[in-house]
Amino acid sequence: MPARVLVVTLSIFWCASSLAGVAQYIGFGKAATSEGSIEGSVHNIAGGPIADVRVQFQSLHSGIVVDTISDRDGRFRSALPEGSYVLTATFGTEIVTDEVRVVLGTTAVNLIMGKGEKADVQKEPTISAAAMRVPANARKALQKAREAADKHNWEEASRYVEKALGLYPSYAEALALRGILERETRPEQALLDTQEAVERDPHYGVGYIALGSVYTDVGRFDDAIHALERALAIMPEVWQAHFEMSRAFIGKRNFLTALHHIEKACRLAPKTYPILHLAKAQILLALNDNSGAATELEAYLKQEPNGKESLKAKQELDQIQATLATN
Repeated sequence: MPARVLVVTLSIFWCASSLAGVAQYIGFGKAATSEGSIEGSVHNIAGGPIADVRVQFQSLHSGIVVDTISDRDGRFRSALPEGSYVLTATFGTEIVTDEVRVVLGTTAVNLIMGKGEKADVQKEPTISAAAMRVPANARKALQKAREAADKHNWEEASRYVEKALGLYPSYAEALALRGILERETRPEQALLDTQEAVERDPHYGVGYIALGSVYTDVGRFDDAIHALERALAIMPEVWQAHFEMSRAFIGKRNFLTALHHIEKACRLAPKTYPILHLAKAQILLALNDNSGAATELEAYLKQEPNGKESLKAKQELDQIQATLATN
């Protein structure tokens, strides 16, 4: 059976809800001398604050050490130059260590310490300088846009996105979301919006995922891969970036690399999404693995029996099974 590719549209199905879910600002890259700050809290496993915890930050670049002590509410704060640090928190005989990155703006760190229990460090998303400048009313409008998009109310989502951008035209998150919302009807404008999103905030990983997705939509596969490599440098454990990378490599007909990325997406995703089965089936079919493709199509149809692509998937599965039966 000659290699062929499923005639399906593997769109970025995660557009709004998952965009919101991974819309985290993560600092990376350059050695900088600008000053940021790190603040956080220390709690025990029951959620109570712990005072008088010594929290130490040692620069991995200069070796300089900065100390602070948690207050009665378990909170601490230090002004630090941008860069990477080893955090060491000491409370009695218990010690927690971890590596943290400080960027321009505020980096948040939550420490959980409890005698006799394994200590843990929960790092909140770091906030880029661009994100810190967004006014509260624009943030509120974008949140409403996301809530509407989660409900597939695209018109309402678009209205709130426009409101957010009216309040703050440089809002990278809103530009990226507008690009995703308009990708099918206005692909060229979607490309302009997602390009501007990463120009406005070069630390916005989700913006690069959205940009890479739109590049794939318009057939600019090398540009898509470049954008997605930037996304993975910022957010290496986000499955959507690997999913979009697989789409770009499908476009280049590099199916082995596409398979690597879709398998990575499957491992990283918090649950099995139907679209991942469909994408993997497409790749396996192109690699002449008919049995594997049939397995993935069956899994897709079990989860999505009446989906947008279900009829095409069922027809392809029937054809594969007929071929396998004759071999």
